Amino acid sequence: MPKIGPDEDLGDRMTIHVLTGGQFSAIHSRFMSKTNKPGSPLIACAVAVDRKVIGAFAYLPPKFDPNTAYLMSDFPVSWTRYRRLSKLIVMAASSQEAQLLVQRSLSKRIDGWATTAFTDRPNSAKYGRGIPGVKLHKRTEASAKDPGDGIHRYQLQYGGPLGKYDLTEALTLWKTKHGKDLR
Repeated sequence: MPKIGPDEDLGDRMTIHVLTGGQFSAIHSRFMSKTNKPGSPLIACAVAVDRKVIGAFAYLPPKFDPNTAYLMSDFPVSWTRYRRLSKLIVMAASSQEAQLLVQRSLSKRIDGWATTAFTDRPNSAKYGRGIPGVKLHKRTEASAKDPGDGIHRYQLQYGGPLGKYDLTEALTLWKTKHGKDLR
């Protein structure tokens, strides 16, 4: 599947596609920093709109809460005209369709997600505003005792509900709130 081009408009039908480990590693390596290693997800998916890849996400099994899957990676493809495309990837990752895939992979009910963001700001622009139900659960400032990732000032723990909307509702909501914020 091709990725969305730098000047292309976003279409109207969002889908998610399960990736193999190798496919996830390839797309992760292409669009993420080389210092960010892809890991081995429980399940990884590409996000597409009108059969053009706009990003990807991957989950790990629950780490802290048995009903909350860990969103280990979520990222848009680079060089599109949309400044807030990363929010749409998070919304796809928290959709009813993503919830179903995670639950099937784990053979149990999962109703939430959690993730960690490393940043030099006290809040994350991606997770912080405009995604229904997302909350900051914990903010840790790097110190000599706890350096975090050793690069960024803050380690932020975010999370939210899984399955509160489907992919169609997510795309409509994102277009209304963020779709006009262009480069």
